[in-house]
Amino acid sequence: MATGCTSVHFFAIAADGRVFGWGRNEKGQLGLGHAKDRKCPTLIEGLEDKRVVSAATGRNHTLLLTDEGEVFACGDNRSGQCAGSKNEVTVTTPRKVSYAGAPASRVACGADFSALVDEDGQVWTWGHPEHGQLGHNSEGSFLEKAGKVSICFISRFARCVLLVKAIIVAT
Repeated sequence: MATGCTSVHFFAIAADGRVFGWGRNEKGQLGLGHAKDRKCPTLIEGLEDKRVVSAATGRNHTLLLTDEGEVFACGDNRSGQCAGSKNEVTVTTPRKVSYAGAPASRVACGADFSALVDEDGQVWTWGHPEHGQLGHNSEGSFLEKAGKVSICFISRFARCVLLVKAIIVAT
């Protein structure tokens, strides 16, 4: 089972890797090719030749991870959280996400942003950067005109560079 604290859609992954989704679907987040809600588990078509091992859900979008490290996204893309073109507002069928890293090992979603960890341990984030949650050292905001702040969404992948400082205490 997979769902998130900001989502009202759910996924179940069968032992053979088939994926079933249900719940709200107004942005195509179930990946069914339409935006009609489903009240019972429905097979997500188009991934028959893939073995899905994990899913993550945001407010209105979804990431699906296969056993080969491929990531597929569907749903709301207004903030680039499905890594599609900014002009593409919704993605109603699972679309492969392309990035410049190693195969993915984990996926996660926030309300309007997405993240993955690749097999090399690199973290990749994209989507809505408003509060700095993407780790790109930016909130993505800029002053468009007096009194109006706009947000520049991140629809392309960016690797997060992490600095970990270790403190060793002698005993």
